Amino acid sequence: MKLLFLRALAATVLLCTASFAIAQTNPQPPDVAEQFSATAFGTSGPTSGKSVGVNIYINSYTTDDEVKNYLNILKTQGQDGLEKAFDKTKERGRLAVTGSTGNDISFIRSRNAETKRIIRMASNRMMSFAELYNSPRSRDYKFTIVELRLDADGNGEGNIFYAVKLKFNKKGELEIEHYAQSPIRLANVRKQK
Repeated sequence: MKLLFLRALAATVLLCTASFAIAQTNPQPPDVAEQFSATAFGTSGPTSGKSVGVNIYINSYTTDDEVKNYLNILKTQGQDGLEKAFDKTKERGRLAVTGSTGNDISFIRSRNAETKRIIRMASNRMMSFAELYNSPRSRDYKFTIVELRLDADGNGEGNIFYAVKLKFNKKGELEIEHYAQSPIRLANVRKQK
């Protein structure tokens, strides 16, 4: 599989130190439930050209202290530690294919960037029994990351990075390695509530 390091995404997604500075000038929205619908399009491999409806539910946002804690856990305990921490975190939201219960989301941050609102989410990746039993290389890609880029009305686009590995390089920079060749594209993102 092609290795894709998303440094631009890593600069502000999930566990980066920029989140601390953003919080001072761009506080998280109040914990008011939001719901978005979108169409997910596969862009490579067996899902290429296929689409499915998805719903994204947001109940609350990750606090600055939680971000610092997750960052410390990833630095000291690696992905396994972060995976365990996410397991213990209360559900902040949910990502679901239309008609399914979906997967809980452990980490949600929102920020304003020029004319856009950017919401980034992360969770432990759902793995099938066969994947867990056979222990293929894909098991090292423990997380799913979702990014929404929205206008003032809550409409826009985004991406789902279904299987990613998170790690710090020797320079102390967060690197995000994506297992697949390209992310799942989210189109027609619409705010429902």
